Amino acid sequence: MEIAERLDERDRMRLTPEELEENRTGIRRAILTLWQTSILRTSRLRVIDEVANGLSYYRRTFLRGLPAFYADFEKMLSGMGAGWKDISVPSFLKIGSWIGGDRDGNPFVTAEVLDAALRMQSTCALRHYLEELHKLGSELSLDGRSVTVNSGLQALADTSPHTSPHRLHEPYRRALTGIYARLAATAWNIDKMESPHPAVGDAPPYASPADFESDLDMLADSLMNHGSALLASGRLRHLRRAVNVFGFHLASIDLRQNSDVHERVIADLFHVAGTNVSYGALNEAERTTLLAAEVRNPRPLTSPHLTYAEETLRELDIVKAAASGRRQYGDAAVPHYIISKAAGVSDVLEVAVFLKEAGLLSPADGRAQLDIIPLFETISDLRQCPKIMDALFSLPEYRALVASRGDVQEVMLGYSDSNKDGGYTTSTWELYKAETALIDVFRRHGVRLRLFHGRGGSVGRGGGPSYQAILAQPNGALQGAIRITEQGEVIAAKYSNADVGRRLRRVR
Repeated sequence: MEIAERLDERDRMRLTPEELEENRTGIRRAILTLWQTSILRTSRLRVIDEVANGLSYYRRTFLRGLPAFYADFEKMLSGMGAGWKDISVPSFLKIGSWIGGDRDGNPFVTAEVLDAALRMQSTCALRHYLEELHKLGSELSLDGRSVTVNSGLQALADTSPHTSPHRLHEPYRRALTGIYARLAATAWNIDKMESPHPAVGDAPPYASPADFESDLDMLADSLMNHGSALLASGRLRHLRRAVNVFGFHLASIDLRQNSDVHERVIADLFHVAGTNVSYGALNEAERTTLLAAEVRNPRPLTSPHLTYAEETLRELDIVKAAASGRRQYGDAAVPHYIISKAAGVSDVLEVAVFLKEAGLLSPADGRAQLDIIPLFETISDLRQCPKIMDALFSLPEYRALVASRGDVQEVMLGYSDSNKDGGYTTSTWELYKAETALIDVFRRHGVRLRLFHGRGGSVGRGGGPSYQAILAQPNGALQGAIRITEQGEVIAAKYSNADVGRRLRRVR
């Protein structure tokens, strides 16, 4: 990164001979450091280390790059004519992760890790907001004797804990110190996080990111209504967009686990409950009937007074941690549960039972708080997925869950495993056929399809330009939303540099 910054400096600036020599020396110094630094780790990374590595891309690129992307987009639209003037683009592009929630093949992802990941992400977002508020306080030094302000902005200034006489005629600064104090209280309330700069006084925490965003909107409206629109279009505009995109949770964390694990856990639950059901011996139809009845049943299947297998406790604990994280950081913090190696209706219903036990699914009205997402990976699974989804939608219990999620069902398609299973050409063709068949099934059941493409960086993992991949979708596959993975091996190449990351988004 240092070398990139030095090269960028030489491209963008006219340097004096002395500055150019210092630039060259800096590059040599960085190369020497790299040359004498080990390229291999001698100890295994923990999941928390992976979370920390992931957060570096938010600090470096996403927290600033995404708001800049939206600002560029709105500016481009405003130049298209009178009908596009002052249009506000909704935050349609958002970021998620499964670092800290993906247990498929990783036994080190636990409830404690999920808790820590949610807290680290939230702290990253709140720290960015607090720093930006502090800088805005330095910038918006407008004198109330020279400018007019909205009544809402004046109310924010009047209720601010900042009572210094030096700020008597600076309504924006007083409003910002009040907002900062409330956000600092929020950071302490949800994360026990000390603010980077002490607040000037006590203030109540925000109940939600929307309340925080509303106060920022009040500042922007006042500036735009009284001859200072230019001041509202800089740092404040980017901060408002960042809050709208990242909230207090920064990025959603997906839960993911293999269906084989779910099967063992469900078998243990029925065994310990004394139901005399040998779940492993049941065929698919019998499992479906049993699980559908369990989803409807208001009584809990688990009990704190019974003894379960260690694997069962671990899986139940992480779903409970997800429920707790949603209460603390908002519903967007943990919105999805992905089922790897989904091969039948029972694989999906097993997760519905887990959600019920954690209070994330209500048997009374059939409402689910998380999207349950089957991942079809092998060639056989891709060929069977239309029949599986058709059977799921035909179940009243599951159809009610889909209705509670806005009649939208997400399906994830695996590129890497299908490629390993059938080869590149077969994988690509079977993926295309599966999408076409799914479109027909979803249309017949009145459900909107959202595809989650598990694409990667290399060709062997379905990689390639995202723009071309979207254009290659069959008719009807894009129904207002799409999710695409960015695999670990290409994240650094695309998003380590903020300018490169922003440019990639603009092109796409």
